[in-house]
Amino acid sequence: MFVPLLRISAMLVGASFIVATTSVADDVFPVVKSSTPLLRLTAASKPQQVETPRVFSSGPVLSPNTDFSMAIPPALEQFPEVFSKPPSTELDTADVLLPSEFVGSTTAMAPAMQQYYEPYAPIVDTITCSQPMARDWASLEALVWWTSKSDVPVLATTSPAGVGPQQAGILGGNAQPLFGDSALFGDSTSGFRFRMGHFLNDCDGSGLTAEFFMLGSRGHDFHAGSNGDPIIARPFFNAGTNLQDAQLIAYTGSYRGALNINAETRMYSLAGHLWGELYIDRSCDCGEGCSDGSSCRQRNPEETQLGIKFGPRFMHLDDSLLMDETAVSIASGSSFHLLDSFKTENSFLGGEIGIRTQRQRGPFDLELGLQLAIGATRQELDINGLSIVTTNQGVATTSPGGLLALDSNSGSWDRNRFSLVPGLELSIGYQLKSGWRATVGYNLLYWTNVLRASEQIDGSINTDKIAPIILPSPGPERPSVQFDESDYLAHGISFGLERQW
Repeated sequence: MFVPLLRISAMLVGASFIVATTSVADDVFPVVKSSTPLLRLTAASKPQQVETPRVFSSGPVLSPNTDFSMAIPPALEQFPEVFSKPPSTELDTADVLLPSEFVGSTTAMAPAMQQYYEPYAPIVDTITCSQPMARDWASLEALVWWTSKSDVPVLATTSPAGVGPQQAGILGGNAQPLFGDSALFGDSTSGFRFRMGHFLNDCDGSGLTAEFFMLGSRGHDFHAGSNGDPIIARPFFNAGTNLQDAQLIAYTGSYRGALNINAETRMYSLAGHLWGELYIDRSCDCGEGCSDGSSCRQRNPEETQLGIKFGPRFMHLDDSLLMDETAVSIASGSSFHLLDSFKTENSFLGGEIGIRTQRQRGPFDLELGLQLAIGATRQELDINGLSIVTTNQGVATTSPGGLLALDSNSGSWDRNRFSLVPGLELSIGYQLKSGWRATVGYNLLYWTNVLRASEQIDGSINTDKIAPIILPSPGPERPSVQFDESDYLAHGISFGLERQW
């Protein structure tokens, strides 16, 4: 009898304790049931759906769901043994009291967590793409370059008045050069360069590029004319007498005439490359765009790239030198018109390989490129001369050969020579705004084994070959074909604007 009564008493005490505990918990941690899953705000400020709310000691949290409200006392750590789990007892939402700073808000940001009762996996903050990397680009640059000089012999001379006709204009005596004994094309020239490219994917710099650049045609013009004073002559070495000699164009009492000399040069190049990035500090995350099914992050403020390129390169250089002489005999009235033309063309075709490194820091970037093209240069040489002698009755006689271009060296020739074309590019770029970039740089290009027109002149002449030709013409076959080779250097600065899309 005593034992059952004791058991009944214990059950009544336990029930009373449960009721009291439930009442206290309802006052402290009210909960309103809702069919909508509860939300939790993490330290990374990213809401996640959870089945049951976690209990934080950092303060009250309000769910973005307007049908759900919850208040957590800031001093919850004082009762860890009682409130280790939130109860599920229903409570009227009118009894929920929220701090004033959360009233009228649909989302409340919790302060930094001091501790939490139920551990969860932290969310790692990642950087994702805001837009894909530009796939295509094009640039246009203005070039101000200097090129190698072309050596030219003395082609025109003068002498003081009173010098006899046998000594006038002859080198080594009292003659002074009017044109030549110097170099052509050593000054600056302008040009342009156009480049374009396409990246094969978003994750690295691998892609296709093409470029074309041209240095504008440059010319040197010389003109000298006289009625006899001052003296004008064309010097040469007489292969028959082995002495210096000269042909008079203007001499007092004997000849009046003029000499015009024109020299021109032009160079252009075309290339196509396949680019491959060897190193780049850009990384990828999940998405679309790359071969492995990922898309790339935006470039970091500081970035280093290293790439390699290879592909064909074509270059072309042509020179011309034209001498036009007119002389009239004062005694007979006959006129002499002589033309000498020297032209060269150099066409290079080969394979090019190069490396490029770029360092980016904020909107600025520094780029360095080195390349080497290996191939063959096709050299073409064309020499022609013409003489027109007109009597005082107007009868003209035309003969092949001028003064420096005679039958012994006139004609067309071509041959192939092995050539190397190394190059260097150094540029500084600045990102103006989205999709636009300005550049300024220095460029250097070196081309081995080319022909220059002015360097093909043979100043030694067998006078028996000058029209009218004396047959048979004894003496050496001079002038002769020279095929003198030289190297071509082009270098200078560039100013460009690039568009990316």
